[in-house]
Amino acid sequence: MLVAALVAVLLLTLGGSAGKNIKSTSATRQQALQLLAASGTTTVSSAAPGLFALVSTGKLTAIVPAGWRATAQAASGTTRAEFADPKHAGSTLTIVAQGAGGGNGHNQAGAALKAVKKTGDTVSSYGPVTFPGGREAWQVTYTHAGVTDETYFFSACGGKAAMVVAVAATAALFQQQQTTFGAVAASAEPTCS
Repeated sequence: MLVAALVAVLLLTLGGSAGKNIKSTSATRQQALQLLAASGTTTVSSAAPGLFALVSTGKLTAIVPAGWRATAQAASGTTRAEFADPKHAGSTLTIVAQGAGGGNGHNQAGAALKAVKKTGDTVSSYGPVTFPGGREAWQVTYTHAGVTDETYFFSACGGKAAMVVAVAATAALFQQQQTTFGAVAASAEPTCS
């Protein structure tokens, strides 16, 4: 997917191992959070739609929509977690954290914008956004082959870490879930040392 290519251009690309699956169709929100806290990235029951699951890989913490499955995770100089919605093919979430050598959010978003424009895809949004709590991020939103991709770029750990959160979904699903995707991006945080 083009988002993956853009992230690869901007940050190191690492392989990953398959995430664990926790299957419990009757898990309560609290049970899901406990399971995730105990075992890292996983799948959480979608029995109660609209819930988030707190995911912690040890080096990265974020909320993820309940029911999404971890498809890969990797950690070293770069921490990467990938998720997919099993109910909607093509709906993906990628969270990447690396040292600030990756550049600031504005510069990263500018480079991504250039790359998207070179492909001829339609850019629907570009610019700064402010997450709850006041953190500034830059985002690029574009559509390619019926899929809307939105990528957020921001700094964390007092400027010592560069973060990229990329979400992709069909245009119709993206419109329904845009607020959810923004909340996921705002929640992503590396472990600062």
